[in-house]
Amino acid sequence: FALWLVLIYVFAITLRQLTSGTEFGETYFQSVPQAMDTLLLDGILADYAPLMHAIPAGHFIEWGLILFFILLASITIMYMLVGVLVEVVGVLAHAEKENITVSFIASSLRKKMQQQGHDQDSELSRTELQDILLDPEITEVLQSVQVDLVALMELVNIAYEDAEKNGGSMTFEKIVSLVLNGRGQNTASVKDTSELLRILKQIIIQRTSEMSEKFHDEIAIVHRSIQFLREDPDSGVAEEDSPKDEESSSKKERRNPRGDRASRKFTF
Repeated sequence: FALWLVLIYVFAITLRQLTSGTEFGETYFQSVPQAMDTLLLDGILADYAPLMHAIPAGHFIEWGLILFFILLASITIMYMLVGVLVEVVGVLAHAEKENITVSFIASSLRKKMQQQGHDQDSELSRTELQDILLDPEITEVLQSVQVDLVALMELVNIAYEDAEKNGGSMTFEKIVSLVLNGRGQNTASVKDTSELLRILKQIIIQRTSEMSEKFHDEIAIVHRSIQFLREDPDSGVAEEDSPKDEESSSKKERRNPRGDRASRKFTF
């Protein structure tokens, strides 16, 4: 409203000065208030001008109330339409940009696969796909669309593990979708949250299974050691006592070398 008022006031003064002394000016721009009334009603709100001109002179309250209603209703509807148009244009622009990005990534991957002798319909192993994604040209393409390479490699590993467990295969469409999901600017959705929970559950189960197997292996080693000691209890004692017997005999020989000579002579 304030901007409209300033524009109408400035142009009312300008047109009052330009049309001064003319029949046109005396009819529509006789004074600054009349010039503002003409610009507002006949210029901006031409559809409502007959209603506004039908208000008797001096009824300023009725004039202002009706004008306020017209401005409020027209501006509200106008801004609603503008908001709808902006939203539609934004959605269409985002969809078009997404289509361009998908086509760009798909064509780049398809071209690189053909260069390395792979067909679009052929299944790629994990190593082959990682080699393609880590190629300098593909890396530059992925960085241009803000794909996180570290997160993408993790997604590739998880996708191949799921495919191996479920008996599926990695098609070209799945690879493109996997690359698009690796963009850092993607907004998290309920599907992403459920997928994250599923992956965390799978990792926890895998780690728990590995720890359980390791624990059982350690228990088995301890059990075999205890069984061995129960079956042959003297072996450990004999092995422990043998060094002590050798040390005691050597000490005796050092302390009584003459007795050993005498015993030798006596035996002769």
